Order: sequence, then C-alpha cells, then structure tokens
Amino acid sequence: MGNCKFFNLLYEAVGHIRSESLVILDSLEGEESLMSLLIPSLGLDSVEIFELVGYLEDNSGVEIPESKVFSFKTVGELKAFMALN
Repeated sequence: MGNCKFFNLLYEAVGHIRSESLVILDSLEGEESLMSLLIPSLGLDSVEIFELVGYLEDNSGVEIPESKVFSFKTVGELKAFMALN
C-alpha cells in the first residue's frame, strides 16, 4: 500500500489529527483491508472527522460537500468519491 497515493494521504491526515489511530492503519494487510476499513474504527470524533476531510481536501484538491462527510462508511467509499488511486 506504500505506493497508493490515497493511502499515503490518509495516513498523513490521520497522523496529523490523531496519531494513536495510526496503529490501526499500520495493522492493515493489503489494500482490500484498507478499503473495507470502517471509518468509525479510526476512533475519530465528529470534529476530527471534519479535520480529516479538510486535510484530505487541502492536499488533494477534491472538495467533499459537508452534506456527504458522514455518508462514507468505509475508507473505500471515501476513496471512490475522491477518485484517487
């Protein structure tokens, strides 16, 4: 997953917001595990979710409407919306 642009961006964002959640990302084995990871399992509260989205937006150029922020259940859904590979 080290070559995956989205994973690298997500890893940076989570590390910036809540570094203790990086343990969860570090434990994943393969892209399939990442794509099926439930976003709530990162342990981020609602404010941190908005921080995560803001970080992703600022560093990808993709805008995520506020109305969609909590509609993503898995990392894969978020990645598909952002269309990053």
